Amino acid sequence: MSETRSEFAMAVFGSGGRGVMLLGDLLIETAAACGLYGLLTRTYGPEVRGGESACFLRLGSRPFEMMPDALDLVVAFDWSNGEHFQQELQFKPNGWLIYEETVGDLPHWIPPEAVRCPVPWKRLADEIGFGARPNLVVFGALCRLLGLEDEPARAVMTARFGERDVELALRAFEHGAAWAQQAGKWGRRLPAVATDVRRWVLTGNEAIALGALQAGCGFFSGYPITPATDIMEALSRHLPERGGVLVQAEDELAAINMAIGASFAGKRAMTATSGPGFSLMAEGLGLALMAEVPLVVVDVQRVGPSTGIATKTEQADLWAAVASSHGDNPRVVLAPSSVRGCAELTVRAFDIAGAYRVPVVLLSDQFLGGRVEILDPIPLEGMDRCEQTADEHMEAGRRVHPSDPGGADAPTALSGRPGGDCVAESLEHDSSGRPDSSFRTHQFQARRRREKLQALAGEEGWIECCGDASASVALIAWGSTGGVVREAVRAAEAQGTKVKGIILHLLFPAQPEQLERILQGAEVLYVAELSSMAQFFYYLRAFYRLPSRVVSLARPGGIPYRAGELVEALTATGAAIRGAQHE
Repeated sequence: MSETRSEFAMAVFGSGGRGVMLLGDLLIETAAACGLYGLLTRTYGPEVRGGESACFLRLGSRPFEMMPDALDLVVAFDWSNGEHFQQELQFKPNGWLIYEETVGDLPHWIPPEAVRCPVPWKRLADEIGFGARPNLVVFGALCRLLGLEDEPARAVMTARFGERDVELALRAFEHGAAWAQQAGKWGRRLPAVATDVRRWVLTGNEAIALGALQAGCGFFSGYPITPATDIMEALSRHLPERGGVLVQAEDELAAINMAIGASFAGKRAMTATSGPGFSLMAEGLGLALMAEVPLVVVDVQRVGPSTGIATKTEQADLWAAVASSHGDNPRVVLAPSSVRGCAELTVRAFDIAGAYRVPVVLLSDQFLGGRVEILDPIPLEGMDRCEQTADEHMEAGRRVHPSDPGGADAPTALSGRPGGDCVAESLEHDSSGRPDSSFRTHQFQARRRREKLQALAGEEGWIECCGDASASVALIAWGSTGGVVREAVRAAEAQGTKVKGIILHLLFPAQPEQLERILQGAEVLYVAELSSMAQFFYYLRAFYRLPSRVVSLARPGGIPYRAGELVEALTATGAAIRGAQHE
């Protein structure tokens, strides 16, 4: 008899080249076509083939932002390098392990309580004929297990494979589904959902590209680097057809300077990179700030320093985002915490860059940028604008600089446009843009560059709150860890601990007054981040007024937080506070 459940979590792992990632893609696309929500995360080594690879999938009737603490099912193509994932492969009680029956003895790290199910999928693939892929046999079996309908699965495969391969792929799928049906062990079904419900399947990087198009990005320059390259690839498919220009530069130095030049010429411009490339862009950020040229720079963080682990996530570029480049460098730093937020904050980044004429750094990370979410459609607006707007009433021959005494209402000119001339200067300069090395001018301009962000710092809505606003225990995070906070708050409350969850989306300029108001009543504040040096913890202590007791939960990246990590700390503190209140 089949068992219906509201959600299902599983993992698939094996050596690179086994088709692990393709299997994950097929499953989440089919789930979306069946009207479900879901989350797919991928983890792999730097090798093109032969290294470790795994994907983690969570499907159900509500949106998800992270994997649960334990899994219903683990699928193993082989045992090679599987020990790399043993921290993430935590089984639920009576969780299933499905594996190829010919791969030999199970490794020591498989828990004895796991329900073991050897499957002959190599033999099943051989029965179909030469070229049949075992991963597609497994796809058919898993669709039967999860109750995913055949027609959406076939449609996904038809769209994925070319005419030459689709017939063999469909035969492999059907063979696996038939075997699972006959085996009779498969009965953990997801709830039925109307298949006419429209869902999107989107990564965080693709959402950033979508947000850039919505914001009217007219120029993108970048250099390929894991895990940010997907942004450039997504824009390459759509930016030229909207009248924009995309350039693959020779390195990150060229990429940021090309974007600055395009912005000076009137285009809304962006570049994207990861930690090593962001380090190279530091001088360009200073140039954009001093010349007051609007610019959006995306940093999809990965494990560092140096080359680090290019395929793993971390949140250790915070200090670099806030303060890299020499001199006093007040720029804007934004941090989305969801795939939908990646699109929305990218639009905001372009608008802020244009309004304040500053570089805006958008801080994402490998977990957020690379994960795949099934989500409701994002409204598409403003997709036809690719240029900045110049003042139509500029008097002829006027030289204009953003530090014109007119302030925010100063006329805007664009280089090469009639009616005025825009000046951009990297040397310290006066209000007309002419170089000026006097102390008085530097004092004035340094203060003006700092103070012009005060209006942004005073805006409401940048700090997201969840849970109980009156709770004495608070948990704060930023970026992709924000999704873990939302889930941990729900889990802690289910165990009887009231928690105030806080997620910062504007990291610079800081907003001390707003956070102090939100923290009222909190006796202890937990700070969650993926940084061994606790960068976020010390950032908060530098810019904000915090409760007397602040506890850092910082740890290195490589693996995202799970809600259970945070709930354990929260419930222990909550119990201690409740005990003190009853004494």
